[in-house]
This record gives sequence, structure tokens and C-alpha cells, in this order.
Amino acid sequence: SATSCPASAKSGKALLRCYSGDCVESYTQCPLIKPCLNGEVRCADGFCVDSAEACTLNNKCPSGFRYRCYTGECASGPQECRDPGQSTGCPKSMPFRCENGACVRSSSSCNQTSSVTGTGCSNGNIKCWNGECKENVDQCPQLNNCPALLPYRCLNGTCVSSTSMCGTDTCTGFLCTDGSCAQSQSLCPTSFGCPYNQPIRCGIGSCAAYPSSSAVILGETAVSSVDTCSSYVFCDSEVACADGSCAQTFDLCPAVVSCPNTTPYKCKDGVTCVSDITQCSLGFRCPPANPLLCSAGGCVDTASDCPAVNELCTDELKPRQCANGDCVHYYADCLPSFSTTSRPGLVENEVKLQGISVSGCGANEYLCSNGLCVPISQKDMICPIIPRCSEATPYRCHDGRCYVSADSCPAQNCPDNTVACTDGTCRDSGECPRYDGCDVGEYICWEEQSCAKDLKYCVNNTKSYLLNPTDKPLIGEIGVCTDDCYRDLRSEFVTASVYSAATTVILVVDDSRLGQALTVTVPAGAVSISDGNPGYIFAVTASESQIRTAENFVRREFFNRLGEIIQYSRTVLSTPFYCWKSANIASFSLNFTVEAIIDRTYRHPARDICLASLSSTGGWRCVFPSIKDREANPVTITDNRVSGSFGECAKVGSTGKLYAFIYTPGAEESLENNNVFGVLQRYWPIIAVSCALIATLLLFIVYYFQRKLRYRKKYRQEKKKQKDKKIELERMKEVGAAGGNVGGGEHADMERNPLQITIDNVNNLQSMLPSDDARKKRYAEEEKTKKQRENYINTLEEENQKLLSLVDNLKSELEQEIA
Repeated sequence: SATSCPASAKSGKALLRCYSGDCVESYTQCPLIKPCLNGEVRCADGFCVDSAEACTLNNKCPSGFRYRCYTGECASGPQECRDPGQSTGCPKSMPFRCENGACVRSSSSCNQTSSVTGTGCSNGNIKCWNGECKENVDQCPQLNNCPALLPYRCLNGTCVSSTSMCGTDTCTGFLCTDGSCAQSQSLCPTSFGCPYNQPIRCGIGSCAAYPSSSAVILGETAVSSVDTCSSYVFCDSEVACADGSCAQTFDLCPAVVSCPNTTPYKCKDGVTCVSDITQCSLGFRCPPANPLLCSAGGCVDTASDCPAVNELCTDELKPRQCANGDCVHYYADCLPSFSTTSRPGLVENEVKLQGISVSGCGANEYLCSNGLCVPISQKDMICPIIPRCSEATPYRCHDGRCYVSADSCPAQNCPDNTVACTDGTCRDSGECPRYDGCDVGEYICWEEQSCAKDLKYCVNNTKSYLLNPTDKPLIGEIGVCTDDCYRDLRSEFVTASVYSAATTVILVVDDSRLGQALTVTVPAGAVSISDGNPGYIFAVTASESQIRTAENFVRREFFNRLGEIIQYSRTVLSTPFYCWKSANIASFSLNFTVEAIIDRTYRHPARDICLASLSSTGGWRCVFPSIKDREANPVTITDNRVSGSFGECAKVGSTGKLYAFIYTPGAEESLENNNVFGVLQRYWPIIAVSCALIATLLLFIVYYFQRKLRYRKKYRQEKKKQKDKKIELERMKEVGAAGGNVGGGEHADMERNPLQITIDNVNNLQSMLPSDDARKKRYAEEEKTKKQRENYINTLEEENQKLLSLVDNLKSELEQEIA
């Protein structure tokens, strides 16, 4: 019929027609029909505009039903349009629309989808200040962890309804930070009511040892419900819809068939459907509308929307939060709370801190600077980064704190075979946490953002910075960003669910002051997933300690103005980040797009900026390394926002694939100096070809003169013979036919007749001339020699062509290596 859809090219089954006119394989794929508000009109293409004149001619409705109703449905005419109050957007098979947008058979089935509350708590429960889920606010504890009906804490740790009920006795055990009294520190609650060995308050109200991202990396089968937080859809000051998205009101929720009849119940993650609500177990999936998994289990669309289960540290003097909820100035202040008495039996990896034995967590675990225990393979993913020192206190002391100079540092020594770390701990070499700025025992040179053992090695080149960019700046003219730099923004570990059929936008860095600084977009169809589970993309911002030593080599033609290596603070322009993919993602069929805001202290042109990664040797290398590749795949810059693409993430469990936008000159530059070696390097292909041609010409000239000298020698020999014959003929003319011995001797020899001598000489000369056969043979040999000479010349020309081809290949390979 006119309203039917064609068969699917993949399955061969008939496609279904949505109310929007689209053909889909499942009603869950039908697009959202949003209402037209504030006097807007509905166009034939389904969109809402201010007036009918603004509508396009595009119409997606099928033939015979070309009229687009105000409600967004397709009909044969206005008389068949449903009343706005009757239209639900749901298919006839499931015509009833629940409040959250779920399409079900009857209103009684709506409770099957109401578990997606947006708070993590069960339907009807409320979220307390400390993240617990209770039936009403009266059941929520006070800030001192006392119940509402007993709000006052006595000196002995008990909770009472009035301070007059407190006695004079004090705590006889261990006095906890909230004022309670416990037998040991391990039994003390954190500031938000969780035990020390399970310091994470999950969004569903429970407490756990590990953040959700740890469980995703390890695999769901490797953890239990008490080890980590399961996922749930979190909507801050909004309502949760049945498709896992958030909306301002339930009226704006899309109408979807969220679960099939066989498994009608929707779990809190907004993705999993089960036949009975009790089957909802530990899971870490997030729906496409809210793909990012928070550490406490919440599914959101941007990391900045993650629920603040713990009270944020707003005091400027104590801006950092420990795992137990305490706010401190330095992370070094967190660890004394986690002494070996607070985690009994976990001393096999203990850490030394100013004479205190700090528990090193369990086997195969790592103690983060904030006191959290994580799998040792995830220490550079989940543990916080130690911040850099400030301009006012640039020196990092051995206790992890920052001071004006080394003279201000307190005395501290680490045990043998350990090193001082930037969080104030003494650990094995290579086990220190990540940090920004400079290491222990170093100053941060503020103007250059470099590190030095002594302030005398710091330089200030700010007066040489150029305000207006030029095509060929000197390295000292390129300004360095020191405050509010996008290069220095950091975020927590990001876990994003990705689906083959949906585009996923991963907001890696969303700073409260500087905005959305780094976004990675995974296009639909980019990932190939090997099983029925969603794939995951993981990302985390890198620290300076991980990449500061990475070298940014420049081509020799830039040495005179940039030096051989561009330092870190002038190289990295955007927030650097690591990327991983889950084991069930085989490959990427499409490139990911990364968009970042970059520091433009010096406004480099787009040709000198590239998206780069670290090579196998640890140096920076553009994703498109050669000049031709960069020209074919340029980055795009609008103001201070730049975008590029990449097609590779490391397998989870490995070091990770690092990316950042960097400054590295891309266009070729002419040399304007007398550097002989530089000229040779730049023009070596031309010089090599010229040398080859000259060598060939010299060989030809030598051969030519050798032949000429040989012919000249033969010519002189023949000329001498002719001269001798001429002399002999002259003598024959002068001598008579016979003569006597003038002296009168008894014997006189008769001289031969001169004419006879002449005749004999002529005959002799005649006999010396070559015969016809000899002449022919000689001419044949000369022709053969001539052909051999021609073949030799041809061979030289062929070898010359091969040499030219070899030179061209060497030139191309050298350009790629240099780039």
C-alpha cells in the first residue's frame, strides 16, 4: 500500500512506518516528534518554524498521506489529523503513552518503566544530602551523621535530641572526624557516612570500594555489587525519560517503545530490559542520550553533570577533597587519615609518609594521593593529578608542599630504596603518582613554564614576545601561556558507552570557568562491536609528568630561528588526553573527530598546528606526518577552537594513545643564510643529480680522448714510414746503375742499376699494401669497434637514468623521515 515501507536490505523483513513518516526496523528507532511551542507552525518536513513562509519544500510523509498534522503525524488530509489532546506518538500496538514517554499496552504497565527515576533512588524515595536514598527527609542523617530525631553529638560520640542530655564522659575508643566514637579508625564513617574501606558513595545510595569505571575496565564478572557502583540515569533538576534521556518536563520526553513485551521492565541504567524488575543486577551501561559513566555510577551527557555525591570543597585554602570527604590544601594532608590502623591487615604495600606508616591497600592495589585504593593497573587513570606549584611558592619540597625557596623546606628523608614523591610520600622508584608542574626539589620557572634546580637558571623572555604574529617568528618571540591555560585543564577519567548505530559525543573536558574545552565525537557506524554489549571509549587528561619530556623536533631548515627542539610549554596548545577502547571493539571504520579550544598566546596559522601523538620513540609526531599529508588533511581553526581527526585508540589495559594539538611548523621555508651544510641538505637532490651527470660526461670525455690518442699514434707511425720511403727514393735517383771502387782495390763491387732498385722498391712498397681481403677485414673490425662504442655509450645513458631514479627515491624517503 501507499503507507507501507519497503523491505529491509539486511534482514529482508518489512520496515515499519513511524508517525513521522520514516521507515525503521523497530519502533524504538522512530524519531522524536517534538511539539511546536510559542505559536510555531508544523512544516511538511516535520520541523517547527515561526511562520509557514519559512517552511522548506521537503516532505517525508508517504504518498497518499502527504499532509503533515500539527501533532507531527502524516495523514491524507487535515480531517484525519488527531486532536492534539488525543495524539500520543505511540504505535497502535502500544498506544498508551506513560508520563515518561514509554509506549505500553495499557496504563497499568507504566510502573514497569518507572524505575528510571533520574536520581538513582527507587521510585518514591528521596536523595539525602550525603547521597543515601530514604523514604522521606526525616530519615536522612544530619551533617554530623546523627539521625534527624537525634541531631546533637555528645563528646562520647552518641547522638541525642538535646545537648542537655549529654554527659561529661568522652570517647574511650577512636574519635572519628564526625565526632562519633568507634573501636578503631577502620570503623569510622567518612564525612558522607560510608566506611573507610568503601569510601565511594554510589548514586543509588550504597557505598563501594571502587568507582564504576574500574569495574568497566576489569569486566563486569571481575567485581561484585559491594566493590563498585552500578550505573543509573542521572538527571539534575530535570526529569528522566523512558529512553534514558533527560528533559525539562515530561511533556518533552520522546514517545518510545523502550522495552519489548517479552522483557517489559526497564532497569535504572535506561538501557537494560528484563522480564522481572528483580533481575536488574550490577551493570555499567549508559544510554546513547547520556553516554558518560560517572565514578558513582550516574549516566550523564557531560562530565560536569556528574552528581556531586560528596560535598565539594569550596574553601580556597582547602580546595582538594580526600577519599573520606575531608577538604585539604595538599593531597599530602589526606594520607595520615589512612594509617595502617584504619585498614588493618593491608600493610603489605604500606607507604611511608613523614614517619607514619600509611596503608598501601591490598594486593595488586595502588594507594592514590587522596587515600583511595584502586587496581594498580589503573593508577594513572583514576588517581588524581598532583597540581603544580604557584608563582608565589614555586619550589616543591620533599613533603609535597610548595614553598618560596628550598631554604623554607622542612627536613625530611625517605627510607633507603625509595624516592620522594610530589604527594609527600616515599615510594619505590617509578611508583610515584602523576603530577603537573615540576618534580620534588625543583623550581617552576613561571614565565617559561619550565623546571630548574635553581632560580638562577630561569629566564624571563616576556619582553621579546610579539603581540602581532609574523610568518617566521623566533622561538623567543613566541609567547608562553601561564594562567588559565587550556593546556593545563584536567578532568577525571571518562567512560563512554558507544553504539554502532548511534553518534556519541564525548565531552572530555568541561571546565566550570573556561567551558567545554575538549570534545571527541564518535560517528554512527565508526565502531565495530564483537558482542551484544555496548562498546566503551575511555579517556583521561594527561599530566605534565607524563609528557613534559616528549621532544618536539623541528626540521633543520627551522634551526636558525626555533632551535632543534621546541619546549613543552610552546609545543602543547590544547588539553592532552589518552584514549582507550574496550576489548569488544575490533576496529574503527571511520575517524573520530576531536575539537578543542587552544591557547593562542601566539596566534599560529593553521598550517603550523597539527593533531599529534607520541611516537614509539617518545617524541611528538603529527597524525598526518608529512607536509603533503598535512596539506591534504589540515586542521580547521575558528577563533581559538580547532578540530582534527584520528582513527586509533589503544586497547584498554595498555599505556593508552595520547593526543594533543601542538605547534610544529608544517610549510617549507627557504633558507636565507650561508650555512653550507643547510644548503647541502636542502638542495642535495639537485646536487646529486648534477654530480651524476658530470661523472657521466667525464667518463665520455676520457673515452673520447683515449680513442683520439690511439688514432694519433697510428697516424704518426704511418707518416714516419712514408718519410722513410721518400728518402729511399731520393737516394735511388742519385746513385748510378753501377760503380767501381774509387780507391782501386783489387775487388770492386758492382752497384745495382738505380732504375732496377727503384723498380724493386716500388714492388716492395706494392707488396706492403694490404690486400682487398685484408682491407675488408680491417673495415669490418672498425665497424665492430664503432658498434661496441655506441653500445657502451647507450649503457652509460641507461645507468645514468637508473641513478637519477634512485636519487628521486632517496629524496622522497628523506623528506618523510625529516617530516
